[in-house]
Amino acid sequence: MQYIKHFAPDVANGHIDYFITSHYHGDHMGIYTKGFAKYGWHVVDKNGTITSSVNLDAGGFLLNGVSEVGYYIPILRIIDRGDWADRPSNVFLTAPLRMQNYLNFIDWSARTHGTVREKLAIGHNDQIVLKHDAKSYAGFSVRGIAAGGDIWTGSGSSVNTTYLPSSDQIMANLEAWDPNENIMSCVFTMSYGKFDWFSGGDIQYNGRSTITWKDIDKPISKVIGKVEAMKACHHCAKYANSSDLLNALKPDNLIIGIWTKNQPNPDTMKRFFKASPKLGVFTTNLSDISVENLKTEGIDPGSILARNGHIVLRVVPGGNAYYIYVLDDSDFKYRVSSIHGPFECN
Repeated sequence: MQYIKHFAPDVANGHIDYFITSHYHGDHMGIYTKGFAKYGWHVVDKNGTITSSVNLDAGGFLLNGVSEVGYYIPILRIIDRGDWADRPSNVFLTAPLRMQNYLNFIDWSARTHGTVREKLAIGHNDQIVLKHDAKSYAGFSVRGIAAGGDIWTGSGSSVNTTYLPSSDQIMANLEAWDPNENIMSCVFTMSYGKFDWFSGGDIQYNGRSTITWKDIDKPISKVIGKVEAMKACHHCAKYANSSDLLNALKPDNLIIGIWTKNQPNPDTMKRFFKASPKLGVFTTNLSDISVENLKTEGIDPGSILARNGHIVLRVVPGGNAYYIYVLDDSDFKYRVSSIHGPFECN
């Protein structure tokens, strides 16, 4: 939140216009735990008043993840992958309190700030639009590619809703099929001029299963093209960023948001370099264990352009080139550690 408050322009008037909750895992939306006190987290009642205990049934919620951000910085529109019941995943039955916490927060935010919740509009480029001085940034667009297991066909705004089984079919086979929440992630591209960016949440390919529809990468790879830069899907974990996906995207630069000490996965990194031999790599919080894992698998950690810090990508006016800045994240002064670029857009 400190980062957002520091860099948000005055024209934002203290608000966040759009917030995308990629999917319903705790590291992407916030968690719910009865042991919140030991972490120093706050809870509020239905009216947003800080209290001592959580009462989800009465509309209260824990301030963690999106609820904490939105409590202190009003969010005007929250976009997600749709209701769990639209297409449930393997966390549907195991984490109902997490979802209730999320919905209680949105209810409070809607009553307090007029927040609107929407499912990502697949195939559309008119859901997320510029709110301030749009005429100065002609050619900017955000297109929804996939959400909740539904996928853009690549034609107009038509959507393939049958790649995954229906909600009823999944519910009837939830334990046997064990559908991972990751494949329900919101996926989108963002373009400005010649610059293109890809964000896939935690989408992953099959890898461990004979159930073909668990490979969400394959149909997505058929409706996307080359991009200048991307966020590594699923923190660059083992069963993410398939060859199908990377051969379509062929990114010039990669930003990896690391979640655990075993990321990025060496095999996944090899797929990236095979698809983009001159790839520039920027990571957050690269652990010593990961450095040794990469070395063992023949990947030179010295080729990684940043191992920690805030990674900031800025496109120049017109969208013909961009820079990547690395900011020191050891305090709140945001000193620039390194500057990379300009990179020309194709």
